[in-house]
Amino acid sequence: MIAAYWSWEIQPPKTPEELADFLESAWWLGKLKGLPPFTTRLALLRAMFRSARAGVSSRIVFFTPEEARGLEQPDGSLLIALDLDRPGVPVPSRDPDTWTEESCVGAFEKLSQTPSCKHYHDRTIGFLLMKLNRDQFYSLLTEAGLEVPKFWRPPVATAKEECESARVAKTLHQTPGSAARTRGPRSTKLEQVKQQMRRHLQEELTREKLETMLEKELAAKYKVSRDTARKARDAVLSEFVEKSNSDK
Repeated sequence: MIAAYWSWEIQPPKTPEELADFLESAWWLGKLKGLPPFTTRLALLRAMFRSARAGVSSRIVFFTPEEARGLEQPDGSLLIALDLDRPGVPVPSRDPDTWTEESCVGAFEKLSQTPSCKHYHDRTIGFLLMKLNRDQFYSLLTEAGLEVPKFWRPPVATAKEECESARVAKTLHQTPGSAARTRGPRSTKLEQVKQQMRRHLQEELTREKLETMLEKELAAKYKVSRDTARKARDAVLSEFVEKSNSDK
């Protein structure tokens, strides 16, 4: 149970019961929602009202606007049918099927101040077993100025998951055309480009053409980075100089 684990960490210290009341109150106020199959607050309010009117549960007094005003007696006095020893919860009418979330705001607020463990024990176990959404729980704590407990932190990614995330991130950040320029070991790629340039000089390129080509043209032609293309060209052209000097 969340309240039990949370009580081991929270400062200043709180009992599990106090934390359970806090979460229950937040649920009635709509700040938390139990994960399915847990009921909704409107459905629970209707069920509690019907039980009270049937005499099954009488720890809370539900009253309509008419009942709150009281019933006029023959002598002109008003009979207020409320029990001041029990919490009173206002409801829109005697027909719960006509109620809506909006019309029951007053009831929800009153129930948020009425812990089940003190006033309607039969519902407490349901609240204790309620499963919560972690993000909603974090938002509630942030709003209340409370520190997020360690027992319910996001799971740590495994090494395999981290590698996969890094690979996906790298793919997403590739620039257009970069996928075509498959990068191998720099020295191997450089040698491959130099060999291609030597062959092209024999078949289609002149030394002057190679020397005057823009770096972006070289990179596109040989499908490498501009840096690799420039180094390969410089190396190949230097071979011409060395060969020319040796021939003299």
